[in-house]
Amino acid sequence: SLVDETANAVVLRDIMGSSSLLAIPMVLAQMTAPTSAATAVSSTKEMYSYWCTAERSEKPLCKHHALIAKMTATTDPEQRKALATEVKSLYTQAKTMSAGGGPGSVNPFAKDYADMKI
Repeated sequence: SLVDETANAVVLRDIMGSSSLLAIPMVLAQMTAPTSAATAVSSTKEMYSYWCTAERSEKPLCKHHALIAKMTATTDPEQRKALATEVKSLYTQAKTMSAGGGPGSVNPFAKDYADMKI
């Protein structure tokens, strides 16, 4: 934002006017951190948008992503509670599926996430 940029410019001006050159990398890192975080969030959104298509909508990872998006979008406490119950149920189903598969079975969330990252 403009306020952040102005504050960063003032700090950078003060540092440049002082003899403390060691502080410059720290200020630069602070100035770039929000951009990196924003990029990571954007990349994650793009990844899920690409992966969670109609044919994958019933996979646990995509169901979870859709439920969390709905939960984030609503302000109704009752609807949020119902969505939280659905998420919990999804976790329980995933545990049952991975435990029922015997030794070496993979959690469906982990499998879907690994497939998505390939």
